[in-house]
Amino acid sequence: MTSSGLLARKFIEKSAMKMPIQKSKWSLATANAVTGSVLLGTMGGGEFLMEPDDQKGVIYRFPYIVAGIGVSPMPVGLDFSHESMPGTGTRVIQWPNKLIKPTDFIGFFRVMTVEANFGPGVAAAVLIFGVGPFWEKGYCALTGGQVGIPTVGISGCFGYVIDWY
Repeated sequence: MTSSGLLARKFIEKSAMKMPIQKSKWSLATANAVTGSVLLGTMGGGEFLMEPDDQKGVIYRFPYIVAGIGVSPMPVGLDFSHESMPGTGTRVIQWPNKLIKPTDFIGFFRVMTVEANFGPGVAAAVLIFGVGPFWEKGYCALTGGQVGIPTVGISGCFGYVIDWY
């Protein structure tokens, strides 16, 4: 291996050791959402409910809006979920020190959703925080109940977390 190749390898190894992904102090508890779609377009909004490890029992709410594309056999769709419906989220996985304070979540994110509704239904979503090619802040997942127009579908949206309270 050439000396430039060895230098590049050492740089990559050192960079990888400095930037491992890790569990954050945040867990996604559940969400409230309303989403509508017409043909391939989808729009909606709601709020994520998150609980930090250092404040057990305290829920932070993060209102958001989304828009993107989706496919479904139905030409129109309308879905609704509420925090009182069954659901569970995962621990937020982050790059080191990216998602510490509530304000760190404000900004762009992406969400990929798969759903099935027959009146009552279920949805699963992956949330990717940041705008980088993969994720620049972190990610988490959520599954839960919802009510909607009977259909199945998959969607990908860009969203924006507006604030927190």
